[in-house]
Amino acid sequence: MRYLFVVTFALYFAVLTPAQANIFFKVSHPDHQPTSYLFGTMHMVCGVEIATPEPVLKAFESSQQLVVEVNLAEPEQQRALQQNVLQQPADYLEQLLNDSEYLRLKSLVEDELNLPFQQISALRPVFLSALFLQNYLECATAPLRLDEFFTIQANQAQKTIVGLESVAEQISLFDAIPLDLQVSSLFELATEPAQSKQSLQQLEHAYLTGNGDEVYQLIQDQDDFGDYQHGLLDHRNEQWLEKLPKLLATQSTFIAVGAGHLGGSNGLVALLESAGYTVTPIQVSFVSQD
Repeated sequence: MRYLFVVTFALYFAVLTPAQANIFFKVSHPDHQPTSYLFGTMHMVCGVEIATPEPVLKAFESSQQLVVEVNLAEPEQQRALQQNVLQQPADYLEQLLNDSEYLRLKSLVEDELNLPFQQISALRPVFLSALFLQNYLECATAPLRLDEFFTIQANQAQKTIVGLESVAEQISLFDAIPLDLQVSSLFELATEPAQSKQSLQQLEHAYLTGNGDEVYQLIQDQDDFGDYQHGLLDHRNEQWLEKLPKLLATQSTFIAVGAGHLGGSNGLVALLESAGYTVTPIQVSFVSQD
């Protein structure tokens, strides 16, 4: 099942390892720099009794600045996102799917998502896939959108918000993946709802309970875009590490990036440690105890 690529803007689980099976860390430095925090996010989670963990909220409140993948509070980034939601050529689905596949996808969009296919068929595959994923979560209440939550809270508290990259840079990651491969993944996601729902719900549960070991095992069973992992994960982590030390040296910082950027030998945890930081895991759970 190759659906994990659609959550590039907020969730990369693909390289979590059992030795680093956490999603929240305290980051400190022997030079007595301000204490900072690293939190792995998931774009959307849902459930009546789900809330952002208290230790995460306290760490965020005590931090002077928020560091995210892309600062969508910036008008420039919002415009860039709006300008890049459509795929070129606009009829790419007709070109890359046969008649039967095209009609089946059209039917699923209209019948399952209740959306007008002709109006959204030119969206990039990543955005079309995100619509199916949101539908598969079957949230009974408003979902918890972690990235949006932290950005809104930081704005209200007048905290500095720093983006590690731009919308254009993230879009370029998808442009590097062959379009036919993106379309085949979209079609698989749309036409295998039972498998997609089960995998997504298992992954969500593992994340919500902070069970990194289970997340790791679930990801090992996935068939993701392994050929593009370096660009999607490792290379970006290395670029971020070039920017983070300067940010961490002056202000207490809350870093909120996709959870899959944290683990593995080229993950942010390992890279920060190799740069001289002490990265201490903090166990958290999103499930309310009330």
